[in-house]
Amino acid sequence: MQRWLRFCCVIICLLHSRQHVRKKPTHSSPFQSDKQAGAFEPFRIASAAGRTLALLSAIAAAAVHDACSRRAGADVIELLDGSFVEGIVESENRDRVLLRTPVGPRRFPRESVREIARGVSIFDVFDARRKALDTADVPGFLKLAAWVKGLGYDSTARKTLEHVLCLDPDNLAARDGLGHKFVNGKWLTDSDSVMIELGMRRVSGQWLGPAEFESRKDSLALIEGEWFLAEHAALLARGEPARLPDAEGFRVFRTPRYLIRAAIAPEHSESLARLSEALHRALEKYFGAKPAFLLHAVVFRDASAFAEYTSSRREPWMPPDSMPDGYFNPETRTVYTGFGGTARTPGVLAHELVHQFEWGVRPDASPPAWLREGLACFFSVHAFDGKELKTGLLNPESNLHYEYLRKLFRAGKEWPLADVLSPGPGRAADPHFYDHAWSLVYYLENGAPPELKKGFARYRGMVLAGRDSGDPRVSDSLSSCMGSTDEELEKRWKGYWKGVFGID
Repeated sequence: MQRWLRFCCVIICLLHSRQHVRKKPTHSSPFQSDKQAGAFEPFRIASAAGRTLALLSAIAAAAVHDACSRRAGADVIELLDGSFVEGIVESENRDRVLLRTPVGPRRFPRESVREIARGVSIFDVFDARRKALDTADVPGFLKLAAWVKGLGYDSTARKTLEHVLCLDPDNLAARDGLGHKFVNGKWLTDSDSVMIELGMRRVSGQWLGPAEFESRKDSLALIEGEWFLAEHAALLARGEPARLPDAEGFRVFRTPRYLIRAAIAPEHSESLARLSEALHRALEKYFGAKPAFLLHAVVFRDASAFAEYTSSRREPWMPPDSMPDGYFNPETRTVYTGFGGTARTPGVLAHELVHQFEWGVRPDASPPAWLREGLACFFSVHAFDGKELKTGLLNPESNLHYEYLRKLFRAGKEWPLADVLSPGPGRAADPHFYDHAWSLVYYLENGAPPELKKGFARYRGMVLAGRDSGDPRVSDSLSSCMGSTDEELEKRWKGYWKGVFGID
């Protein structure tokens, strides 16, 4: 490995001695912001060997210049067949390499492994290959999209194909890869648009042809631009969930603000739909605003089905060796979780719905991590009887944040406030970050004196207004809103929890 790093450093020096010509992009693409920010300049190298050297140097440069790597701790194995696998190397010997991946451990015969790059990720390899292309190299970007899609990274492949369309709007390969259809002389980007262009209308989740729609139109109800059967419209008017026809193995429930698809028992699916709607009302009251569009959530039947879906849609923030409990994807405006009908599902779903709601209110806001995760944890600890929702509870018997935090305080291992407000890469990836973020929000909402509660409300309003980018100096603006120094806030916060835990 040391030999590989020395080799890469030599190549970096050689590459830096080259004269690179940068072409200004004349289009808007998913990758343009990278180049505008002064990221690694694209360059052209004629030979395959040169491109490989450029790839290795870019990976090494990323490791050197980005100590806070977005996928810190990841390893990438390149196999002799040219494929790449990401995870964390658990062990290796002269016979085999054991790699821990999100879908479980994988073993590779040593003779099938060409190289192991440590501390990098598939996304680093992708970025290196992307930046080695000329900005207008359509065939190159098409090959790059096919390569990354073949590895199972569909989202990254789509962004690459969208970049191709910025260069060549009529490129058939890119259009086909994105699933676009050419109907009535124009490109349509989704299946709903195709159906509408063909004269179809969706009614309570099912498509009706022009003739059938016209014959039944008088018995249908139009709600916020959507058509519903009369019985479904009546339920939605009362704020009740309406069960629509099942689709692809999922129970489908529509509420006034959500479309919930759950591959679990109907009664559990309906309960989650009711929870989602009740949480929406609570969040609307808390934030004083609401998203202007329908929100979506998908609950898979179990962790394995969730892992199968997510493994082909990996995102840069996801751990290299494990699956998240759930996540919100802004591109699809959808929350995904995979605990089926278990007791964990309501809490995980509520956590991700908070992220979704907050993004829906202000997609351009950048709240600091402690506030973003602290609020999601705060609302996820709840009690719901099917009608009334109580959020922001302590729930010592079932709240894992409470239990982990209690153990840390009793062992004298609670974090300094500075590490919560501005966590480094190691702290941000630590599961206990969520426990501390929850505890700080809980204190500011339920345990702090009135003046601190008001200051916290001012701070939240400032963040949602986009006036705080969540940079490492975030504590300055928090302190100004609180009218309290970080030291004073830390003393009060820790003192409160020591009192809760009975620690002198």
